[in-house]
Amino acid sequence: MRFKTTIKAAKKAIKLAEKNPMLYTNEEILYMKRALRTARADLAAKRERLSKGFKNNATTWTSKVDVSDASSGTDDGVHSEGEQPTEPGQS
Repeated sequence: MRFKTTIKAAKKAIKLAEKNPMLYTNEEILYMKRALRTARADLAAKRERLSKGFKNNATTWTSKVDVSDASSGTDDGVHSEGEQPTEPGQS
């Protein structure tokens, strides 16, 4: 059953049990209240899981930072210091 359907059914049954105490036993009422609590908690967890989008922990990949990172800002001798032309269009 869907969570919303379970919540609606449990709430309706609990209201009927309050109006007519002979309709359900105490164990059945406790079961309905427990089902209502778990369905609400599961629905909240599902909404939390879905609200993360692409930032979900299961799909987020992190890479290890390497010491020889090119964007570190240090001179590693890979890039050359070339002269730029003063006139546009010259190469």
